Amino acid sequence: MIRHSLKTDRPGDLGAFESLVYPIGSDAFFADIWRKQILLIDGEGAPPLPLIDTDQFLTVLYEAGLGSMPIRYTTPGVNSSEANRDAFFRLKAKWERPPSLSELAAQTAGSTLVFDAIAGRVPRAKAWCREIFKAKKLACDFNAYFGSSEGASAFGAHFDLEDVFVLQVEGQKDWHLWEAPEPSTGLTWSDCETPTAPPDQIVRLSPGDILYVPRRRWHWPKTVGDGASFHLTLQV
Repeated sequence: MIRHSLKTDRPGDLGAFESLVYPIGSDAFFADIWRKQILLIDGEGAPPLPLIDTDQFLTVLYEAGLGSMPIRYTTPGVNSSEANRDAFFRLKAKWERPPSLSELAAQTAGSTLVFDAIAGRVPRAKAWCREIFKAKKLACDFNAYFGSSEGASAFGAHFDLEDVFVLQVEGQKDWHLWEAPEPSTGLTWSDCETPTAPPDQIVRLSPGDILYVPRRRWHWPKTVGDGASFHLTLQV
């Protein structure tokens, strides 16, 4: 694990990917870190990158129709994805306006909400993905994760098939991380036995922090603290 300090005076003329990995620099990132190790960049209280804020997320969520497949809703004790989606859209049907973050937390207590591929609905985020592809030839998209309360988690321990940058926007999230060897290529996390050993490290993300997790690395994020958590994942 490497921890870098992110000064609040991040230059304003950086490209999209350079802003993401500052103060390291993209050349050093690809040479030393990319697909090799987990990286934490400590925001030191700096504001999150201005990509998708909570108001934009809540507005997009409010405008999403029943046929919006990108929305996933996880409720403790309910294993059916269809039943969970139905429960969320029944709740959403009562909204007369986009809720505040605290209102959404109260209405979905203990649950987690995920809006996949949200970049196409937020022009700034979509432009970021285009810029990264143009500059680095890396296709990417954003998912938005909302955890309503302490312990809320969309999944248990799992790994992703993409490289992931986590951008904490509101609240706090504990990331349980394992340095275990990568699972065999071609397997998804549901095909593998989850780690039985305690995590090698637990990293707490606060607003402004950025975490890079290479593909096929086991992790388990959990909401912590008194309030709700909202973070973005840039999946590359």
